[in-house]
Amino acid sequence: MRDYQWPAVQLLVSCIRGIVKAPAGSGKTIIGAAAIDAWLKSQSGRKNIAWIANTIDQTFQARKAVENFPEISERAVVHFFCYAGAGSLAEYDLVILDECHHAAAPAFAPKLRYFDGPRWGLSATPERADDLKQLVFDLIGPIIHEVPREALVDAGQLAQARVFIHSPNRKGEMEHEIREEAEAACAERKRKFRWNFITPEGAADQKKQCVWQAALRKGVFENPKRDALIVKLAIQHAQDSTLVIVGSIEHGKALAAQVPDSEICYAKLGKNKRQSLLAAFSCGELKTLFATSLADEGLDVPIASTLILASAGRSDTKTVQRTGRVLRPYPGKTYGIIHDFSDLQHYFLAAQSRKRVAAYRSLGYQIESVE
Repeated sequence: MRDYQWPAVQLLVSCIRGIVKAPAGSGKTIIGAAAIDAWLKSQSGRKNIAWIANTIDQTFQARKAVENFPEISERAVVHFFCYAGAGSLAEYDLVILDECHHAAAPAFAPKLRYFDGPRWGLSATPERADDLKQLVFDLIGPIIHEVPREALVDAGQLAQARVFIHSPNRKGEMEHEIREEAEAACAERKRKFRWNFITPEGAADQKKQCVWQAALRKGVFENPKRDALIVKLAIQHAQDSTLVIVGSIEHGKALAAQVPDSEICYAKLGKNKRQSLLAAFSCGELKTLFATSLADEGLDVPIASTLILASAGRSDTKTVQRTGRVLRPYPGKTYGIIHDFSDLQHYFLAAQSRKRVAAYRSLGYQIESVE
């Protein structure tokens, strides 16, 4: 246990409902396990506890954290589930919600509403960016404690971040071709799903979706200049442990094929193959790993020192989660290097880039523009 973790533990134990917000690398699972251990000491009888996480890999991490407290097994039975596979919670005495922003998912929220006992949330980013943001707090309670990033830096548990913003395209360079593709897609969608265009609002929403999909495909997934720079950066960092986050499996495969001795990892790859690749990357045997959204949460690879954000997006949540992958402490690591793109080629993509840069500034990252 680290000094900055104890206040979080104490506040969880003292409340019925509440959320601890803590950065990636702060040891959220250890905080949760320690809180269970402390809570059990004030309880009588054997307890039934549910630990809910977003992925199977996260449930494995939670199980390991709980095993650090042998007395838990003497006083309770802890069951580990994913949000998607959790059943009724009525039989449990305590529920831990890891990456608790997922608790607002329509398939899970009713199960949590039916549960009357204490519930604790853990997340680096409990504030969702969609309409379900308030539901997270309605279901679990308020943020009762926030572990400051400075505490992790001071404790040597978080590296400093250096962000390099690249501009492979000129401003508005792909506006015309993206507009043409979006207009064609919108016309086709209107032909097939005319009822979605009945109201002005509906028509505007459909057009926005078509523009975004065209911008993503042409501006990100099929952008030769951008791809060439991503490959160049990956090769330049060939001797580092480099994580490249991609927005689609197909895009990741195309990029990885151009980077010697690299691999791509994604959820549907299969558990054994996925774990084998992550193990090889974690020990330094594999230097360059392309990964899809499975790297957004719960990926613990302290050796990773360089991140290339080949995907796009404006989510503050994902920006924090993804950059945190290269800020875990590791011998010899002073900085985590992050490469991102200004994406000037289209106004949609440029706006999202500006939002990511604003998130970097709010986190105190060192930012440098590269022409």
